[in-house]
This record gives sequence, C-alpha cells and structure tokens, in this order.
Amino acid sequence: MVEVVVACEERFGVKIPDEKVTDLATVGDAVNFIVNAAA
Repeated sequence: MVEVVVACEERFGVKIPDEKVTDLATVGDAVNFIVNAAA
C-alpha cells in the first residue's frame, strides 16, 4: 500500500499524511481520499 500512496502523491500532487495512510486499507480508499482532497 505504501507504493500506491507514494505513486498517488507524485502523480496527483496530493500529500497524504502518515496518520491517514493507516486508514487506507484498499486502493479504493486511496482513490476516495484523493478525490476528497482535490475537491
């Protein structure tokens, strides 16, 4: 999951705080976080 988070941060220019990363259990969770962060 760490690789997914790092790739998302680089690709979408979104910083995902370490304390939030532990809440991301699936790729869908990461997508939802990015969508909400971009809104």
